[in-house]
Amino acid sequence: MNRKILITYFENFASRAINASKEVVCALDDKIIIDDDIFCIEKKELKVSWNDIEKQINEIDEGFDFLILCGEAQSYEKVTIEVKANNICKGVDKYGISKDINIEVLKDKNEEINTLFEINNF
Repeated sequence: MNRKILITYFENFASRAINASKEVVCALDDKIIIDDDIFCIEKKELKVSWNDIEKQINEIDEGFDFLILCGEAQSYEKVTIEVKANNICKGVDKYGISKDINIEVLKDKNEEINTLFEINNF
């Protein structure tokens, strides 16, 4: 069975010369075969931009079997697996644009979105 996976990562930001999530995602093969399943991987870079966030979300095709969002936390010393995402965000983007109020990213969703994976078995 063929399955489609979309994996996103962010462009380089802040003063960092590389983004670890970008490096990891770009190193992945475009196709993974497990038993009789073929997983075709599409990779998409996201801008760290308030002006582009809504457009980028709307461009994500719902025709994927799996969606994996990767990112980098500057305070972490190693790559980790995120188990939840905040649906409310604020701060300064790569281009210096600041949002001082909480913004709901996905309308009518919980403030915290948890993974569907059984992460302890990973």
